[in-house]
Amino acid sequence: MKNTGIIKSSVRGAHATDRVVMALKKNWSGVPNGGMLPSERSLAGRLGVSRVTIRRALDRLKRDSFVHSRTGKGLFRGPSDDNKSSFNGQAVVLSLADIDYYSVNIVRRVLKEAETHGIRVFPHSHTGNVAVLQTFLESLPRQNGVSGVILQPPLSPDKIASILPHCHRLRQAGIRVVMLNTPSFKLGFDHVGFDDCAGMAMITRHMLDRGHRRIVFVAAKNRNLRSAVRQEGYQRAMKAVGRSGYARIVYAEQLSHDIMAPEAYEFSSDPVELVRRHGVTAFAAHNENIAFGLFLLLQSAGIRVPADVSLAGYDHLDHVRYTFPFILTTSLRDRELLGTTAFHLLYSRIISGDAADKPRDVLLPVQMITGESVTTPKEATGNSISIGGQSKL
Repeated sequence: MKNTGIIKSSVRGAHATDRVVMALKKNWSGVPNGGMLPSERSLAGRLGVSRVTIRRALDRLKRDSFVHSRTGKGLFRGPSDDNKSSFNGQAVVLSLADIDYYSVNIVRRVLKEAETHGIRVFPHSHTGNVAVLQTFLESLPRQNGVSGVILQPPLSPDKIASILPHCHRLRQAGIRVVMLNTPSFKLGFDHVGFDDCAGMAMITRHMLDRGHRRIVFVAAKNRNLRSAVRQEGYQRAMKAVGRSGYARIVYAEQLSHDIMAPEAYEFSSDPVELVRRHGVTAFAAHNENIAFGLFLLLQSAGIRVPADVSLAGYDHLDHVRYTFPFILTTSLRDRELLGTTAFHLLYSRIISGDAADKPRDVLLPVQMITGESVTTPKEATGNSISIGGQSKL
């Protein structure tokens, strides 16, 4: 293939300390517990920041028990011996919608981090079933040694509201809760997730920079919180270039688990008509499943991607992205970093006992892989479009 994909980051203007914390967590996640780490002076030189910034970043990592210092000896990976003993014999629960191809990296990293701290982890899958999750959360205060929960709740606002009372009861029982990858900061609990608003805005800006103006965002029909956040990023990018009046949303409903079938998705507006009659030149899809459904539908109508229309996905799902005959422009979300960050946020809450503190919202950066599926539109290059007439918008 001509292009192996260029990765760009969505972190623009983030505070220097935040960038250093993210970089150190990612680079040191594989260092064994007790391993010696570079000095402040060395880190400042390598990262090109001041020692003050390095010191602030290390203070945050120490608070999360990701590193510790020993007087006269230096900096070391993991918690101090004092923190280890205070957590001896305890356990945390990792409750996800599914333990599958998407979440396996999260599970792997949480297990690895917990192992370095001598903590047991009990993975649990609620499959998005609210009744199952409610019953499970109700049982936790009766389980000996459970000190915290990393919870990925269902994405429907109604379903989240139905489990909040159970989460509050956990906190009253002394069990800390960290919400995973859900816009839940306003719900009163710690949250670790990806900045999907900035991620989708970055992908939309990339399309705009290539000359596209008639870009459609294809959202999930169930309109879950994650889809809503990505839609907001698309709308912000369109508004920034004066195209908010055209920011158009199409909803896709998955009808079959066989994503290879052309009829796997139903769209609220016909994408083929949007291209042929309304001059749409690019689609930004909520995820790669939807992007693949779009690709099959357009291909069956004789509309070529990317020769006639550009296409971008989201989530970087291995089981889907390799089915495309080109490198898809999409997002890259570090799920191992998500697991690492969630564990250390929970761990710091349990060690410090600061459950009453203001909830922390940690948004991790999203990167973009610029593949082959987004190109300059033909109207921008002066070439004619052979797939049908266009109407002015």
